[in-house]
Amino acid sequence: MTTLSYVCTDPEVVAIREKFAAIIQQHDLPVFDFNVKADIPARSILLKACESLDIILSALIDGSDKTASNAFCALVSSYANKIDYSLSYYHRMLPPRFLAYRPLQFRIAWYAEQSKNTPAT
Repeated sequence: MTTLSYVCTDPEVVAIREKFAAIIQQHDLPVFDFNVKADIPARSILLKACESLDIILSALIDGSDKTASNAFCALVSSYANKIDYSLSYYHRMLPPRFLAYRPLQFRIAWYAEQSKNTPAT
């Protein structure tokens, strides 16, 4: 098996960013710099974002989003990793040990479940 490298062209990058921006707006996902502690949203906001991310990741994984490219999947995955990192590092919300080293999709689904179980404040 050989791996072919691929670099997105400028118009493809713009289209991917526009599609991701549309998803962020459609699902009301938070936009933040996860390297700056003051920019990290509250735990409840991040958990609510996990509910939407669970749906988005499921659509990408099961192939129901036919317009998704590898680069777009990477962008969504990167965003989900930032949410996961922010919840675990800044908010000290760690998934159980049996999920800690599982794929990102399972951790996001666990966070989404926690969001549904957490009383609204």
